[in-house]
Amino acid sequence: MIEEKICCDMSACVRSLSVPAQCIQNLKSLPVADRFEKIMSCIALLLSEVHGMTLRNCANVFANDLIKALIVLEVGNQPQEKHLVYRHRGPLPRFCNIHSLSQAIGVPRETVRRKVMQLEREDWIVRLEDGGLVLAPARAATFKVESLMRQVSFIDMTMEKIRTLRSLLPVVSSLTAGQA
Repeated sequence: MIEEKICCDMSACVRSLSVPAQCIQNLKSLPVADRFEKIMSCIALLLSEVHGMTLRNCANVFANDLIKALIVLEVGNQPQEKHLVYRHRGPLPRFCNIHSLSQAIGVPRETVRRKVMQLEREDWIVRLEDGGLVLAPARAATFKVESLMRQVSFIDMTMEKIRTLRSLLPVVSSLTAGQA
């Protein structure tokens, strides 16, 4: 019970602009193993918050339709030039289609098909002659820029918190370096 009181409130760190001084002081007072575990928990929470913000921002674009947001994110992350993925033996075709989207996002194929048809009507997705799917060029540029701009300051703030937390673990660097 006493140790719990020594540790900081992780949610306070997420809400603040930087790692609160009291959290830093409390973390420094912990034994290295406990400090490592607590800092990794804090970093995981911070990264989870970044992922959550990304998903919430994307979902808002699609009237909170998470499946549409996931489809657009997945299609947008595919190579757009002829669907090529480069491997050690050269380019291999990689199609982003209904089947691959269904597998990638874990949603039934029929649901993905309906959502893709809606996204096509809304000019978010273009179906190519070969059956592949790409983001509509005008929407792709706008979506990626707007999405990134909404998040960039939050991501910067989060990265600064992570740097601060990692700086509290100088011993861990030397411990893990010997294991490599």
